[in-house]
Amino acid sequence: DGQSEQIEQIAKLEAKYEDRKAERDRRRQQRAQHSNPTENANAFWQEFNDTKVEIMKILEAADLSEVQTGAVITDDISNRLSHAGKLICGLQEFSARSTLFLPPYDQRLANDAVLNLHAAVSRMRQRLFPRNSFKFQHRRCPPANVTTLISEMWKEVGSTSDIMRLQGDTHEDVLDPRLCFVGCVGETLIKSAGEVNGGDFVLSRLKNCIVWLSDACGSVRADRLENCKIFLGPVRSVLVEKIEHCTFQLASQQLRIHSAMVQPPCF
Repeated sequence: DGQSEQIEQIAKLEAKYEDRKAERDRRRQQRAQHSNPTENANAFWQEFNDTKVEIMKILEAADLSEVQTGAVITDDISNRLSHAGKLICGLQEFSARSTLFLPPYDQRLANDAVLNLHAAVSRMRQRLFPRNSFKFQHRRCPPANVTTLISEMWKEVGSTSDIMRLQGDTHEDVLDPRLCFVGCVGETLIKSAGEVNGGDFVLSRLKNCIVWLSDACGSVRADRLENCKIFLGPVRSVLVEKIEHCTFQLASQQLRIHSAMVQPPCF
């Protein structure tokens, strides 16, 4: 009885093993029916190596042509090398698409092979079609004097330092008397809050004066000031021209200074 039970158990185990094996085979066949036959490593390397052999043949033909013709390289070789470059780009795209099913080791091998092919084609092209190296050309004429360059620049763009009329120098008769201080000597000139109301203000031809603009201004132009102290409230833009020994205290978004004479202004 004991021996018959052992035989029966062994038969059950063998039957179970055969059933599992049959189930594995059935699932394998089912996957093979629904899977893409090209999405496997063997098919990938077959196509990859075929293209690689074609590229190597192009390189060998280019090398042989150089030996036979010397320095004379035909357009056919150039076209072949261009074709090899396109094939390498195709291999690179093919490798990128195949990363979905390729093992990591095969991916690294494919990437290394593509890089080596790129380098081989580049070396062959450089050897057959060398580029002229960049060289600095000798200067045919000595550099111009700095003073001469500055004089030429002034002729082109102009300068306000030696002319009578400056950018900020406006005639008094065209100015609003409420928004300017012009031609004063030794006076204290004040504009209180609310008198300017964000308008544009002009200071021109002042000497030994103290100016207080305690209101917000859109812009302030100051020219031909001498020994003056200027105190400005908030202002967007300030233009200063041809001033001597002047002190400015201001809060401005933009400040431009032209032709500060004798001594730089203090801000």
